[in-house]
Amino acid sequence: MNYNTESFYDQEITFDYDGTSYVWIGNYTIDEAIDDETEYAPGYNEVEVTIDDTYSLYSFYDGIDVKPTEDILYVIAEEIKMNY
Repeated sequence: MNYNTESFYDQEITFDYDGTSYVWIGNYTIDEAIDDETEYAPGYNEVEVTIDDTYSLYSFYDGIDVKPTEDILYVIAEEIKMNY
């Protein structure tokens, strides 16, 4: 199985969740399969995003810090996939 792994550091992602805009700052890794899929890698031409670290997550308009829940991290990962 061949796949590419890219790591991104100190990235800033702006996204909407539940009617509010947020800004996330952190590190993430992208795995992209470029060969036949295996049990441990994403499928061919699929992208898997792993959020490695969260340095900051806050509401865009009022600057209030937010705890990164599993749902919010999922939305961040999907935003990264859409823009990859």
